[in-house]
Amino acid sequence: MPRRPSILAGLTLATLATIPRTASAQREGADFDALAVRVTAGEASARKELMPIARRMLVDWNGTPRRPEPVRGMVTVFLAMAQPLTPLDQPPRENEVDWRGPAVRALRWLVAADSGDIPSLERLMRIAPYPYIWQPPEKELAHLRAAAARHATLPTRLGLAWFGLELEVGTTAGAARALARIPADSISSAVRQHLLTRLAYAEGDSTRARDAYRTGAQAIASAGDAAWFFGDLDWFASSAERTQWQALPLRPGSHATWLAGFWDRQDLEDGRMPGSRLAAQFERWRFALREFRWDLDGSVAEGQPVPRAAAIELGLGDSPFPKSEGTAQIMYDNRYAPIDRVLDDRGRLVMRHGLPTERILTPGITSMAQETLVWSRGDGQVVVSFSRPAMSGTVTRLGMLARNYPVGDLLTICRRDARLCVLAGISSDGGRNMAERIRQEFTAAREVAERTEGNPELYRKGMAGIFQAYGIAGGGVLVVMALPADALRSGKGSAGELLAEWRAVIGDATTGRIVATLDTVRRWRVDPSTVKGRFLTAYAVVPTPPGEYTVTMVAGDAAHQVGAGGRVAPVSVTPRDGRILRLSDPILGRAGSGVTWQHAGDAVSLNPTNAWTRDDEAPLYYELDGLVVGRSYAIEVEIWEGGEKAKAPETRVGFSLVATAATHRGEQLVSFKQLKPGDYRLVLRVRDVVGGTAVERSRSVAVR
Repeated sequence: MPRRPSILAGLTLATLATIPRTASAQREGADFDALAVRVTAGEASARKELMPIARRMLVDWNGTPRRPEPVRGMVTVFLAMAQPLTPLDQPPRENEVDWRGPAVRALRWLVAADSGDIPSLERLMRIAPYPYIWQPPEKELAHLRAAAARHATLPTRLGLAWFGLELEVGTTAGAARALARIPADSISSAVRQHLLTRLAYAEGDSTRARDAYRTGAQAIASAGDAAWFFGDLDWFASSAERTQWQALPLRPGSHATWLAGFWDRQDLEDGRMPGSRLAAQFERWRFALREFRWDLDGSVAEGQPVPRAAAIELGLGDSPFPKSEGTAQIMYDNRYAPIDRVLDDRGRLVMRHGLPTERILTPGITSMAQETLVWSRGDGQVVVSFSRPAMSGTVTRLGMLARNYPVGDLLTICRRDARLCVLAGISSDGGRNMAERIRQEFTAAREVAERTEGNPELYRKGMAGIFQAYGIAGGGVLVVMALPADALRSGKGSAGELLAEWRAVIGDATTGRIVATLDTVRRWRVDPSTVKGRFLTAYAVVPTPPGEYTVTMVAGDAAHQVGAGGRVAPVSVTPRDGRILRLSDPILGRAGSGVTWQHAGDAVSLNPTNAWTRDDEAPLYYELDGLVVGRSYAIEVEIWEGGEKAKAPETRVGFSLVATAATHRGEQLVSFKQLKPGDYRLVLRVRDVVGGTAVERSRSVAVR
């Protein structure tokens, strides 16, 4: 039987730095390794046997080690005592911290002593695989570069970390070298193409990036490949989308098809050109890693816990937000530990909403511990405050947590909210009531930010844009917009010229797949003295095949100072095949609007502002297909009061049509004289008098 190692043997293993190892010492090292294996396997008696040895090693480690080999054995013992290692995205076990931290620090010492110590680097990477870190990113990258300079080939974990850190804090050229050094047979084709995607986006080559991404998605052949690609979506995918992804078969092309539809749906929702959200996610990841890591020095790898004191804000020397003693501290603090151990709460919101349009750092001695981020969009602003844990050394060690109140010096951030300037000097009951309202508003804003996501065009202010979309029989979508001229003044070019960037994205209403886009700039010559109350209008026809679509539109000035967006659904583009009775989207114009669309020889009146007065005459244009020549059709136009409670239409007009061809383009004047100002629903119905088949379309009508 092997000789039981003694405490003294443990001391000898850890401290004899200048004496050459004897055969006896080597046997003792082997004994320790065998004992560590038994502990790692969960053998309780082995843990009990190793405990006093490990404790003595830990005491000796506090001295200054002088020789690497005993330290490597000590690391083996420490890691065995730390088993089972808790995943880094979870808080470590209490006893684990006692051994995991010393093991990581010892491995760091070994790597610092020998930049080519591949076994120690591999151990660190197994403990903290990238994107986790075991040292500040710049230092970890320096070690990996040094190892790469000394070895022709690096283990896969090291190569992947080298690649990721080059993109994070190094250079794209360095990342390309790192990727080229990863052996072809060490990672799958899908993973390699995904890495090429990251590199191409970082280099600014979107076309090459999209090609690599599609190639990689087509090559997904294992659960590991699928998990790798889902990492891009994991920050914001819904539970239903997660379920769909997990249910996909490992069949060539199945994941690629799903991903193409997923990214198209994101761009359709946001009114972005195809491929925008995919590129944005890769950009967000690079930015968040560089700016908003939770772990700044490798403390997560050591297993250092985040105590409850993490939520206490420093606020020394500033004009802090007044807190009521009657409100529980957690109502202000929000949380005591981060949700993610790679990115802090700022980074998590960047992955959901994109790069902030403004970062507010307050002055004073706590300026590095507090920040407010602002995302300005056409539909308003998202404002969330963050602060670092108020513990010793956290300014250089930990990231920030989202708070339920404005952090830092109120006199600084009150330029965002004037109420905070008042609060900075108020202590009355009225001030406390205002503070409570602001706390509730900041809480609601944070909660909305953490459960929503998107990639909308970011504008500093919104404007009252009006958007319409109509399906054209046989193919195509007519898009119409009206923008307030006075809001676009910031986007003017030459004197008297106003311009707007206008985008329309058209996608299948069921699958979300994008079928057509419009991306253009419209210019208007206007007299500056007449812009007040005036709308600037434009329309365009976007070619599309027949189908049922959702149309998202965005328009704003080139400086992104003002913008607006809208979505119209469903938009029906009916086929013109003569097989069955079909009715196109009805277009309701306004006589005298001055905006006319020339279509198939017809002058179709439009009303870009989408509102009418009681005195207006409204030409209603429609197209029919599938008519039977000689047959009679009943046509009705009804106007119903808006809402679901109306039991009968406010007005009804009926007339008949005898078909002379399979298709018919018709126009009927609609009057609003009998209506009170309000919102209504217009229904156009066509019925085959002989066969009984009926079709109908409806649209909203605003009478002012």
